[in-house]
Amino acid sequence: MGGVRRTLFSRSGPRSLARFRAALTFAVLACVALMMGAPSVLLDRPSPLPAAIPSGYYRVENRGGLWWFIDPLGAPTLSLGVDNVVYEGDRIRGTGPSPYLQAVEQLYPDRSAWDRRALERLGAWGFNTLGAWSDPQLSDQHVPYTIMLDFAAAAGADWLRGKPVDVYDPRFEDTARETARRVATPRELDPMLIGYFSDNELWWGPDWRRWSSMLGTYLSLPADAPGRKGAVEFLRSRYGSAQRLSQAWRVPVRDFAHIPPRAATHA
Repeated sequence: MGGVRRTLFSRSGPRSLARFRAALTFAVLACVALMMGAPSVLLDRPSPLPAAIPSGYYRVENRGGLWWFIDPLGAPTLSLGVDNVVYEGDRIRGTGPSPYLQAVEQLYPDRSAWDRRALERLGAWGFNTLGAWSDPQLSDQHVPYTIMLDFAAAAGADWLRGKPVDVYDPRFEDTARETARRVATPRELDPMLIGYFSDNELWWGPDWRRWSSMLGTYLSLPADAPGRKGAVEFLRSRYGSAQRLSQAWRVPVRDFAHIPPRAATHA
């Protein structure tokens, strides 16, 4: 490390070191400004940002060549949020008690006192958004928030085990529509609602949960499953014939009704 320091500063002396410190200070201040949600003079183009017409809702918009969150009043902003802001906290798996809940019940006279203090602390720490899985009561306190819809999970997906949902099955669309109607519709006119998460940590392919591919998983479904039929039609349109599919995958394929779930290549 000593050699690196000599290379950087020994030739130019104190002036080079002073310039380096000034640049470092400037970078730190820039990061602080962004974290506090201040309008960015560092990232925007020199020309002024065009004025926006207040829409009354959060949205995204390209302004000055950058994509921004636009708040209900039309100003660009950054959303800095925390997930799982909940009064009861997490419970010990397999038991009833919640250590966090037991602690806050000793500190606050009631639930509303905890609500106020939680939002005050988040604001003091530089956060301005309630992330997914936060208590619905907090979103009524005039603070920006998001909602988790969990479309796939409601239709039978298991993210922890890497089990996807059959999105070709009409029941998936029915479940998604019903979930949106039940969860999203009541808040569609709320100006503090930033948006929705459709799902969380879905499985898309080989990872720590399982090593199969998404295509292989759909081909492993029962022959009459909509997802299996959709996968077969995808391969039929891609290869045209079972012979070409067999050559590309380097496995025997008698016909499109008997496609193995795994290939011997990444075709």
